Amino acid sequence: MNGFFRNMQGKASLLAQLAVIVVVLGALAMAMFAPHGLKKAFADTQHYGPSVSVYAIPIHLSGTNSSELSSVAAIKLPYAGRLIGFTGVSRAFGTGATPAPAVTLRAGASTVLATLGLSTVAVTEATIAAPAVAAETTLSLDLSLSGVSSVSDTTVLMTFVR
Repeated sequence: MNGFFRNMQGKASLLAQLAVIVVVLGALAMAMFAPHGLKKAFADTQHYGPSVSVYAIPIHLSGTNSSELSSVAAIKLPYAGRLIGFTGVSRAFGTGATPAPAVTLRAGASTVLATLGLSTVAVTEATIAAPAVAAETTLSLDLSLSGVSSVSDTTVLMTFVR
């Protein structure tokens, strides 16, 4: 930084130094007088302590699926837990219109935990309807095409707290 100011001559050097000082003082003033913005961002995020077990379970449905599938993937959760996240993305959709295809997470045969609308642009997050999952529950994924001819390479991520 000193080399930057040293190479400037006269008023330009003084103006550059004043600009840097104003920016630094402005940033310090914002941190001192408006820390609520930082506190709110931190408070809106759920934090778990080191004694809480958080498990992420990714499932990849490779290939192209051109029909609606019930129980396209299933796992048995060996512990009681709480679903805190259900996200997913697909590589490509076949021809069709909206609405977007969806993946439904079920506990057992009938209980819907969450339904996820898929996208090929960004990872989407589901609204969780029933977060509590009992021990030894079989979780299954149902694929609904909903207006498109096919879905390719879908990945979902389930996140549980034990």
